[in-house]
Amino acid sequence: MATLYKLGSMYEQGTCVTKDLELAEHYYLRAAAIDFAPAENALAAMYDLGIGFSVDKSRAYYWAMLAAAQGDKSASARANLLAAGLSPAELAEAQQRIKTLRR
Repeated sequence: MATLYKLGSMYEQGTCVTKDLELAEHYYLRAAAIDFAPAENALAAMYDLGIGFSVDKSRAYYWAMLAAAQGDKSASARANLLAAGLSPAELAEAQQRIKTLRR
């Protein structure tokens, strides 16, 4: 888990490798698939800030909530900020995706 996250971070920052945001997302997604909260929070940040792709606050909220559910305090703070900017429909959609995933 941590190794996949570390690879994602290296590609996001360009540390010891050529910066490649698609590969960063790839490795973060692999780590997130096994419930690694730091990777979920990294994905939330990428979507929140538009790092590598267009800003997608709903998707950022989704990833932040997954990380927050595991006790990641910075993800919890990010999720609260993001929730305030989402429409009720966007918020409901993201929350439904979370419920579906966790069943």
